[in-house]
Amino acid sequence: MKKIRIIVTFTFLLVHQFGRSQTLSFSHLNTSNGLSDNFTQSLVIDKSGFLWIGTTDGLNVYDGYTFTTWYKSSQTGLPSDTIRQLFCDSRNRIWAISPGQVAWSDEEKKFHTVQLPEKKERYNPFAVFEISGYGIVLFTKEGHYFFDENKHELKKIEWVTVLINSDELNTAVTFTKDKIIYIYEQRITVVDYHTQQKIYEKDIPHAVTACRYDDKTIAVATRHGEISLIDITTKQKIKIPK
Repeated sequence: MKKIRIIVTFTFLLVHQFGRSQTLSFSHLNTSNGLSDNFTQSLVIDKSGFLWIGTTDGLNVYDGYTFTTWYKSSQTGLPSDTIRQLFCDSRNRIWAISPGQVAWSDEEKKFHTVQLPEKKERYNPFAVFEISGYGIVLFTKEGHYFFDENKHELKKIEWVTVLINSDELNTAVTFTKDKIIYIYEQRITVVDYHTQQKIYEKDIPHAVTACRYDDKTIAVATRHGEISLIDITTKQKIKIPK
């Protein structure tokens, strides 16, 4: 019940921010419409308008009418049939995070698995970002890596690995083109990749997720269903507008 309340309140906050002058409509998609599995873990819309849906049993693409479903058996570059997170980059490539590995799609939507420089067969990926000055950045428990576009391989970003401790880290999300929000179990950290420094850090017990509210404000949700707006320049909480 707590998890549902968090989702509802966080959705309300986002709708309040982005949907004040817009008419919102909702449609339901599930296995009766052709979705491979009802346990959806990630969504992303690519630059062509297609909806990508990662589930525990298959990667789905919805064109507004029908589903196309890919499994590892047909897309051998996919690490698994379980897709935990999806990301669409500026080149309209889809990045798929599965337990233990990450894959990216080329122009023909063929997936390719990427390995860490340490050549570990399996690792612990958290998130994929696109950051000014680095391009694609993969955040894992083993460290941060950027994607070398010429060689199509990952290279370690040593300074971030030293700055950010992955212990107790829940997730990470983009704040601006060169800033990332890191959400720990007990605190929130914002890192500027341009200056290579932490620009904000605060203890927030039971933090679950966060997002950008405006250029200097982040919204933070906790496991207790609480939502806070924080100005990272003054480091003060601000009232949620009515």
